[in-house]
Amino acid sequence: MDVRIIVETTFENGKTRTRRLGRLSRPFRSTQPEGFGLLLEDAKSILWQLQNAVLLDQIEEISEASRICPDCNRVRGDCQLIFA
Repeated sequence: MDVRIIVETTFENGKTRTRRLGRLSRPFRSTQPEGFGLLLEDAKSILWQLQNAVLLDQIEEISEASRICPDCNRVRGDCQLIFA
């Protein structure tokens, strides 16, 4: 059996990103206990990769949102300064 672990993130702007976290192989003829289910070592690795993917996507989304000026809806730095 081959298991692929994929995470799909949908951002607030509708953009979608798919990340492949990993792959597990389990021989179907294995009768040993370690051949069944998910090993702790595998689970820790997958959890670390999932945490990393979520964190990177959150940072990207926050960075993108911070680039837009809330007053004029342009990319910061392209704003026209208005003095009253």
